[in-house]
Amino acid sequence: MNLRLGSSLWLLGLAVVAACDSNNNSPPPIGIAPEPTVTAADRLPGVDVEITAVRGGSGPGGNLRVGDLLEVDFTLATNDGDPLELSMFARGAIMVSGPTFNYQRVIESQSDLISAATKIALGKYRYRFRVPIPAAYAAPINDTASFGTADGEMTGQALLSGTYTVAIEARKDYEIDSVLYRDPGNATADFLLGDATALEAREVVTLANCNQCHGELNAHGNNRNKITNCLACHTSGAEDGNDPASGNGTPGITIDFKVMIHKIHAGANLPSVNGVTTNPDGSRNYDATPTPYVIQGYRSSLVDFSEVAFPVWPSLAAGMPRDAGYSALSSSQRSQENAMLAGPVACAKCHGDPDDSGPAAAPAQGNLAYTQPSLQACSSCHDDWVLDHPYTSNGSTMPIQRDNAACKDCHRESGTPLDVIDAHRHPLLDAALAPGLVYDFPAITDVGNGNSRFEVGEKIHVQMTIKDKNGNDVAASSLLRLVSVLNGPTKNPVLLNYVRLDVAAMGSGPVYEFNLPTNYYYESVGSS
Repeated sequence: MNLRLGSSLWLLGLAVVAACDSNNNSPPPIGIAPEPTVTAADRLPGVDVEITAVRGGSGPGGNLRVGDLLEVDFTLATNDGDPLELSMFARGAIMVSGPTFNYQRVIESQSDLISAATKIALGKYRYRFRVPIPAAYAAPINDTASFGTADGEMTGQALLSGTYTVAIEARKDYEIDSVLYRDPGNATADFLLGDATALEAREVVTLANCNQCHGELNAHGNNRNKITNCLACHTSGAEDGNDPASGNGTPGITIDFKVMIHKIHAGANLPSVNGVTTNPDGSRNYDATPTPYVIQGYRSSLVDFSEVAFPVWPSLAAGMPRDAGYSALSSSQRSQENAMLAGPVACAKCHGDPDDSGPAAAPAQGNLAYTQPSLQACSSCHDDWVLDHPYTSNGSTMPIQRDNAACKDCHRESGTPLDVIDAHRHPLLDAALAPGLVYDFPAITDVGNGNSRFEVGEKIHVQMTIKDKNGNDVAASSLLRLVSVLNGPTKNPVLLNYVRLDVAAMGSGPVYEFNLPTNYYYESVGSS
């Protein structure tokens, strides 16, 4: 009895040891994240990519150095935070660019993110670059001799110490009722290289600025949707596709981000599109051949931006002041000038607070748009400027400029008409010229039974004051146009009355009282 008991205990102990050995040799399985269920009635789950760690540096403080292999930890989840399985993605890529003050390609886009990344937990992955940090900058996209060091390109030069960026793009596809839907996710993270001691992120414009108009920005076949990822490819010296023989390409067209974005949003107002350039003596030449602004898009398609106008007040409604000499121009030359003067000048729309006092914040370095003028940024919109010629405007001539060294000597942030903010300030946004109008309605009453309810057939009596933003009274007779709009109900507004008021008949104020007029429409019954 005792022997059998002892044998049983020994056998049980052996089983426990075997189980322990098994746990030590092979970690527990991670499992597979469930696939999101998506129907035609659902919004796409979203792809939230987050880079959680960047390591692999052999320099002081973990800084990366030439020859180091970069290792990146990242997570993948839906917008609701549910983990996603990388192996089920349709596309994944990773690359490195920098430094942040003048992006160059460092490690070109690696397409093995899905196959080479190691899964370390549900929705958590680790990627180790197979390509080490190189000693010199790679060539920009579609590089030719069209651009070089004068344009900020640093191909073949030794890597500078500074802040660099690793960028990931990942995309899941869903087929719903035989239609393919793409769900992209992008992320970037900054790291230090060489002797740099502090991260210097670059944020001159934010995605929130873009999405004021675009709603949900995406590009390149819905693979990219973050501005920070755009910068990793649209570097200094990057060019449009270069295969004119096939009809797909426009060699010598820069896609440097700061140049391309300015030109896209000023397409209809570009001097080049309107046939304007500069003569060798600096005077304006209105007889150039108009050149449409066409760049290569997704899958080599050519996209013409020559009719794009910046949909922001006040430029969309009224152009900038005319230059000296406008009255001496011919009718066609005036038309060209008018088109150029209507170009975008509301710089704060992209470089400032996107929602005023709302939750979004202004770009951290948005002010660089005013403090770092450059040949590339300025000539993107002012593309009649020939850099090898002087440039004359309003009786002032700028000498030939072949680099950015002297830009800030004449064009500071603000203070004079030549400074960046002042030169782009629209008169309608200048408080000294246009102090604004503020309308107030002390009373709006019914003309009828006086029961303070508006009933069919009753007139509407209005009391109104007009002041500027400084609280000073404004005479109605000084206004060029005054229009009244009546609509309702508030839960579903419908236009009830739209009428132009006669400012000359408004009286002397400062309180104006009148019955709201009604428009009457007549139909001709013929003439005899």
